[in-house]
Amino acid sequence: MFRRSLLAALLCLSCQAVVAQKHVHGDGQLLIAQDQQQWQFQFILPAADLLGFEYVPESAEQKEKLKSIVSKIENVEEMIRLPRYCTLVSMSHSLFNLNPQSLESTHSHANKHAITAHVEQGHLREHLDIKITYIFKCKNTPDSAVATVMEWASSLHVLNAQWITNEQQGAVKLKSSSAVIRF
Repeated sequence: MFRRSLLAALLCLSCQAVVAQKHVHGDGQLLIAQDQQQWQFQFILPAADLLGFEYVPESAEQKEKLKSIVSKIENVEEMIRLPRYCTLVSMSHSLFNLNPQSLESTHSHANKHAITAHVEQGHLREHLDIKITYIFKCKNTPDSAVATVMEWASSLHVLNAQWITNEQQGAVKLKSSSAVIRF
C-alpha cells in the first residue's frame, strides 16, 4: 500500500498538473511517483488523440474504436515499457465514462445514474481527458521508462512527464522521436 509520503507527492504532482492543465489536442501528461518498490504511472490524455472523438460513441465504427483502444490500454506494453523486473500490480482507466452500459458490472447503481445524467446533459460533448493509471512493483529501481503510447497514438505530439522518486524529481517533454524518460 502506498505510504502517506507517496500520497503527498502524488497530491503535489496532481496540483501542479491541475494548475498547468490545459486541454490541448496533441498534448498529454504523464505523472510518475515512486514509493519504495511501488511505481505509479498516470496518463492524462485528450480523448480525441486516442479515439478521434470526445463523446459517447454513436456509430458502430466509434464503438469498435472504443473497444480497440480499451484493449490497447489494457495491454500495458502499448502504453509504457519498463524493465522486466517490474511487474504490473493494477491498472484503471476512465474510458467507462464513454460507455454507460458497461457501468452496470463495475460501478454502483448511483454512480451509473450520475455518469449517465452527465452524458445525457451533453457534458461529454465538451473536451474530455482520459485518465489511465498503472501501478507496478519493481524489484530494482528502473533507470528509465519508454512511453510507447506515442508509437500508435499518432496525433499525440507531446507528452509532458513529471516524476517524483525516492531519489529525485524531474520533468521532461517527450515526443515520438524521443519517448524515453531517464530517472
